[in-house]
Amino acid sequence: MSVNTLSGYTTIAMSGLYEGTSTQQHSLGQMGMTSDGRKFRYVKAGELLVTGDLYQNAAVSTNFVSMAVPAAVAIGESAIGVTLGGTAVTANLFDEGYLVVSASAGIGQQFPILSHTVQTATDGLCTFTVAGNLAVALTTSSTITVIMNGKSYVVKKYIYRP
Repeated sequence: MSVNTLSGYTTIAMSGLYEGTSTQQHSLGQMGMTSDGRKFRYVKAGELLVTGDLYQNAAVSTNFVSMAVPAAVAIGESAIGVTLGGTAVTANLFDEGYLVVSASAGIGQQFPILSHTVQTATDGLCTFTVAGNLAVALTTSSTITVIMNGKSYVVKKYIYRP
């Protein structure tokens, strides 16, 4: 299925609304609806979830914004290397997120992230494999921003009331 295909609600196949699993069962953000019309989103927890609490996506790290492209990347490629901006990348951190060309040659291209390499060095090379191919080549002047899926690593939202 194309990543740009729209579809309606699907059945969330977990055994129960308030049960979790250690293995991902659906796409992050997948919407499910109960027979009485209540809607829920399938998320990956960044902490223990408590029924009735309000959750939000984790804060965006500026270290993954406007990262350097260390070598030119040709039209048609789907593997894009970047030099990390100060934070290491763990396994599956950006799965189902987005890669955006944020400046210079190729600006504006945006792709869903399929996978990426693990990089333990905070300034090392990380290669992202994306769904789709570059329509415009990247140069060493291009910069890349990667964004986690908004339904990944959700955390409790604290509301302050004076």
